[in-house]
Amino acid sequence: MVLSVLCGKNSKNNGGENEEEKFFVEELSNMQLTEAILMHLDKQLTKVVALLLNDAPNQQQNPMLSAEASTLTDLVGPYFQVLARLCTDSKYVRRYCRIRVIPPLVSEEVQKRPEENNTLRGRIARIMMLPSSTKDVAAEFLFIICKRSVNRMIKYLGFGHSAGHLANLGLLGQINQPKHASDSEDSETEDYNQIKDSVNPVTGAIYPSDHGSALAGMSEEQKEYEAMKLVDAMNQMMETGIVKPGTIGDDGKIREVSHVLELLKNAPEPAPAENSDSDEE
Repeated sequence: MVLSVLCGKNSKNNGGENEEEKFFVEELSNMQLTEAILMHLDKQLTKVVALLLNDAPNQQQNPMLSAEASTLTDLVGPYFQVLARLCTDSKYVRRYCRIRVIPPLVSEEVQKRPEENNTLRGRIARIMMLPSSTKDVAAEFLFIICKRSVNRMIKYLGFGHSAGHLANLGLLGQINQPKHASDSEDSETEDYNQIKDSVNPVTGAIYPSDHGSALAGMSEEQKEYEAMKLVDAMNQMMETGIVKPGTIGDDGKIREVSHVLELLKNAPEPAPAENSDSDEE
């Protein structure tokens, strides 16, 4: 039974048994409340996603949300706020929500982008794409059940969905840090482990079958020549104000760069990553 595992083992030491049993009943009651909130949240999100799909043909002409979709999106915000508070106050609720919302990944789930999956995780990812304040509380809830792990959030949602929230928290500087020993192993199934190196970290989905390197077949001299052309083009666009590239500052937030070479100045060396995702707090 999942709940018995989440709530911990009952103590059988003399007088502590009744106290532990009482604690278990209290936690079980909390899970019933949490499950009810999750069910209602999923029901509302399903309605929002259905409205968005119906409005899809009109999105190019009118990118704004329909009134009904906008109202429903705003109404699900309190669900995320309550769940975030419960998960912050109780590690048992946090573990339960983690299992319900971001269960161990399987290879089938990464064949599509996170928002394209017909799951609670997929519907939350879809909400995070909308121009609504609800996306912020949804992202914070997911970040909490990811145990505030930058690498774990990117793994489940892709960098594209996670970048905004991580930037607001000043945590973009952590994306290149090696994974901690509690960041992956137990949340990965065997079939996912076989294909995880093929997953695009930006989209959170596996690379298309025709994916290949644009540099394939080039000599080192050709690569260097193309790199300098890119640097010159970027520098010209910066001087004319067409683009304003940014880099991660010492505070972990994005700051504007004054020269294109700043983008390469502090580029980190790739580091070997350890994988694990245990529930140890």
